[in-house]
Amino acid sequence: VVRQLTVFISMWNNVINAWWPLLFYKATDAPRFTKGMIAMICVSVATLAITWVVWYLERREKKEKQRYAEEKAR
Repeated sequence: VVRQLTVFISMWNNVINAWWPLLFYKATDAPRFTKGMIAMICVSVATLAITWVVWYLERREKKEKQRYAEEKAR
């Protein structure tokens, strides 16, 4: 599960890097870039949420593996 989420985050970053300037920071919006700034805040919050989910799932997976190893050792 964690590896799949890691691949998803990598793809997410590639999409953001490739398309972000073209969609949200057009020269016609200069100098304020209001649309771009609002979108940046939203995506930053979403990225933080996804990062927390990956961290939580990875921690849970490690605990489950550790419990399984302890039960198997008995």
